[in-house]
Amino acid sequence: MNADTTKNSKVVVGSFAGFQGPFSQLYDMAQLGPDGKIYVGADNSNFYYSVIDNPDGQRASCNFLDHSLEVPTFVIGLPNHCNWRLGPLYGSGCDTLTSVNTAIAQEQILKIFPNPVNDIATIDYGFKDWNKGGVSMEINNQLGQVVYSQTLPMYSDFQKINVNRFA
Repeated sequence: MNADTTKNSKVVVGSFAGFQGPFSQLYDMAQLGPDGKIYVGADNSNFYYSVIDNPDGQRASCNFLDHSLEVPTFVIGLPNHCNWRLGPLYGSGCDTLTSVNTAIAQEQILKIFPNPVNDIATIDYGFKDWNKGGVSMEINNQLGQVVYSQTLPMYSDFQKINVNRFA
């Protein structure tokens, strides 16, 4: 974001690996999913999406997975999904979630499952007020020491974390 030119900011995280589908294809639109991953469509019909598994990772650590998500029917590009997790815009004439005189209290939830877990845990943190900026998550041990820290992807609801390295 701080590069002086677009050319200097380009980082290649993956390239076409000769995938053979029913039609020739190139990478097309990309969209952030609710799980924090970026899904990449193709410019022609196929049965697959490519996925950037860890968008915050640098270069190869972002884990670009070429044509890794198979879907049951032909797709072109990406589906149009509204971001329903934006929450109310208090005081806006277009806000259909609140009235001028009332505000909806946001219920904060935290769910961690499965329990017990020894490999991949899902942490469901529900809605956050993303208008306040970035949100981070920390996991502390019994001594209060941080054993894991992560900035949460904007508008996400949950994260999957490998916990097998924790005591």
